[in-house]
Amino acid sequence: MAKDLTISQRATAVAPANMPAGFAVKKQVTRSVLQQKDGEVFYVTIEAPAYQGQEITMDGRSGKPKMAPARLCEVVNLSTGELQLLIMNTVLESELARAYPPSVEGGDPTYSGHSFAILRAHPAEADKRYKTYKILEIEPVESGNFGSAGKGVIDGTTKEAVDAAKARK
Repeated sequence: MAKDLTISQRATAVAPANMPAGFAVKKQVTRSVLQQKDGEVFYVTIEAPAYQGQEITMDGRSGKPKMAPARLCEVVNLSTGELQLLIMNTVLESELARAYPPSVEGGDPTYSGHSFAILRAHPAEADKRYKTYKILEIEPVESGNFGSAGKGVIDGTTKEAVDAAKARK
């Protein structure tokens, strides 16, 4: 899917086939969660910086959190064209923030608008609580042009990546 399409154009691309004549998608309100599987690469364009999701409570009476709120990121799944939510694992978010720092002090990381091939690896041997990632920045290429080899490679599978993620928490 072309990188220069707006969100509403991308949403229109996956609009229901039975939409009444004379109507077009204005905005996609809901998004499914992109399923990450160990050892499988997924391809996304990040639409906006990560944000904190809602807190999930055990039950309505105690009000105690079941788990910390997830960090979420709105993405376009380049394999399907779907607008989805990416759950930002601590290491994934840390590595992207480190490679694409804010342009101004206290601002958001600058990875929005970039496309990535992301491989979630098995938990690190050093700390089994943290999934690690290999991240490649990708870009559309014209036929016969293969871009810059090695450009935009982020290796989030090292002990240093896990340590950096812990330090950012």
